Amino acid sequence: MRALQAVALVAALEVVVRKILVKVALNLLGRLVPLLPALAAMRGDSTLAELAERFEGAPNQIQSWKKQLTESSEGAFVRSRNVADERDRKIEALHAKIGELSMEKDFLSKALGRDR
Repeated sequence: MRALQAVALVAALEVVVRKILVKVALNLLGRLVPLLPALAAMRGDSTLAELAERFEGAPNQIQSWKKQLTESSEGAFVRSRNVADERDRKIEALHAKIGELSMEKDFLSKALGRDR
């Protein structure tokens, strides 16, 4: 009975770790989606209609992203120390959680006699 519980726990831990990694990856990708059309609009090589067709978006949305990028470009390369410190603390906490879950998974795998 304990072996079945351990197997279920290992499977649950694997699911949690995968969800965390997927969430981080989607967060990074979500931030890049508006950046490419906004940069292309700032270059001025193409019209908004051409960019909308190329990036499969609306011209108004691309114009909005361009405006946001233009207004925030000063802060895009310089982050305040507080924001950087907070982000680093969050990353450290996530790494600690992933490490903890990985250790539990490894322990339970060894207890069941399974190798990774």
